[in-house]
Amino acid sequence: YRYRALHSESKVNFKSQVVYHLIDHSDLNRSTNLVLEDDRVVIGRIGRSDENKWSDLFLEGFDKLAQTHDVVLLILNPPDSVRKGIEKRGLQNSVEIVEDIELGEISSFYDSIDILAHSSHIGESFGYVIAEAMASTKPVVVESTPIKDNAQIELVDNDENGYVVAGKDSFSEALQELVEHEELRREMGRKAREKSQKEFEVDKIAKEFEELYRNLDLDNANSDFDFTEFREESRRRLPELYGKEDRYHRFERYAWYI
Repeated sequence: YRYRALHSESKVNFKSQVVYHLIDHSDLNRSTNLVLEDDRVVIGRIGRSDENKWSDLFLEGFDKLAQTHDVVLLILNPPDSVRKGIEKRGLQNSVEIVEDIELGEISSFYDSIDILAHSSHIGESFGYVIAEAMASTKPVVVESTPIKDNAQIELVDNDENGYVVAGKDSFSEALQELVEHEELRREMGRKAREKSQKEFEVDKIAKEFEELYRNLDLDNANSDFDFTEFREESRRRLPELYGKEDRYHRFERYAWYI
């Protein structure tokens, strides 16, 4: 779909527009405590505990790297398959597992790592944790999954703000390059932050959504749609849905620019 929609030789005769998820960068710059304090280079993996959202590739790559380098892997909320993979490979002394973290303290995880390593059986339709790591000035190593969702390769620009890889050896080599070269990590992390601010910032995405809805060209639609009533209804419903001013509440408020 993305290929057909974006290439001029396509005969697709409909309009399409990609609007990314938003990242509130202010939420990722206020941690006071680190999840892990370690002098070694810390490689991180984070995600919901869903077997499909994880694959063993990042663990295989780390395992190979750990045989020659003194590194640590920090994992938040892994599924059982990853826990079993750690035991199977005898990596218990090189892996730190965090079972849970307060939503408002997620930045403390990103501030504790030097590199994000990400692999998933089903790829990503966006890759929120990847974007959050980028916003936190961290380089990212991702697995390309061309026959699945593969939006992660839109976020990570190979050799610019991280590495896009395929296979255990290339994953390990990418991690090794970043582990051995601190200045490279910093430079890629800086570029990751720049891209995140440019592409995913709250105000930018909110304006894109508003512009998108204003320009909808639907049969019998009112092109002069008044957003006032819609915004008032949104303000009323947000407290009913979330009960308080939490991150999800803010997300929807930003998304609808109210």
